[in-house]
Amino acid sequence: VIPESSVLVDMLRNLELVVGQKNTASNFMFINLTSASAADMPAAEATVQLFVKLYFPELTRLKVTTIEVKIGNGRIIAYNPAGSRFKVDRHMDDEMSGEAEHPYPLLNRMQRKKMVAQRAASTYIYDFLDIFQDLVSEADPLSFRSGMGGSKRKDEPAFQATELVMNTEGNLEEAKRPHGFNDCGMVVF
Repeated sequence: VIPESSVLVDMLRNLELVVGQKNTASNFMFINLTSASAADMPAAEATVQLFVKLYFPELTRLKVTTIEVKIGNGRIIAYNPAGSRFKVDRHMDDEMSGEAEHPYPLLNRMQRKKMVAQRAASTYIYDFLDIFQDLVSEADPLSFRSGMGGSKRKDEPAFQATELVMNTEGNLEEAKRPHGFNDCGMVVF
């Protein structure tokens, strides 16, 4: 159980005061644990996972999209790409190609599109892929692996999405590119 006096809960309560005064579109929580070391990362990661689980409704209402905890030369990053749940990753600065040493970039193309959809009280189309993945992974894996189109092997994902594009001859072919780079306004599931 996370006590009400914890730093994370205190940040959430302060953010609530600010969001009440200003209309924010996306909020980022950052904590730099200066006295912690890499040995403390597993405990910090468990705390962040518990925090995002217990406080998910509040984090969503306050439009928190990312929580980052810096510990020595490592980081624990909880991010909510589709609005359905937080994913928690652990990184060391050298694994992040030096990004940790530079200021955070402005919103990228995909983040801007997501924010436009959120402002319209909608969901960005490619976020549905994450939502579907979450739903399938939380469902009974045996029902998806036994003839319903899912993989029959345990090591293969039960959900997989493929983007198809029309080639110059008018035939569909698989596209290997990041989400959001389509130039057609049609998506079919």
